[in-house]
Amino acid sequence: MLSNNHKSAKIMLMKAEQKFASAQDDFIKKRFDSCVSNLYYSSFQVLTAYSLVKNLTFHKHTQARSFLNKDLVRTGIVPKEIAVPYNKLMDYRAKADYNYDFIFDQELTSSLLKTTKRFNQFLIELVNEELTKSK
Repeated sequence: MLSNNHKSAKIMLMKAEQKFASAQDDFIKKRFDSCVSNLYYSSFQVLTAYSLVKNLTFHKHTQARSFLNKDLVRTGIVPKEIAVPYNKLMDYRAKADYNYDFIFDQELTSSLLKTTKRFNQFLIELVNEELTKSK
């Protein structure tokens, strides 16, 4: 039987999938700033799903970043090259949402789509491993 946290993790994975799909749609329609924002939230939601299956929660985005870097990268659970794009994406999301003199271009956004997909897939595998253990 799944715990409430495991059910919540599954919901977060569904939301992450929707955000990533929205990001892809934004990219196709050349809405690059919106794409970057949606990419960040898809990754944040995947990371949140993983924290939930580990019975952890955070209340700030900076806590999520710290969890990734201190608890997952430093311990070797997530390779650094998988995590680095998340850290950049968090900063880029703030630029996309709040910076009035910067607009993302197709080249950078295309690269972010690829690295975000890789990050998300890696974390989704970790979440699924934890969900399988609990059955």
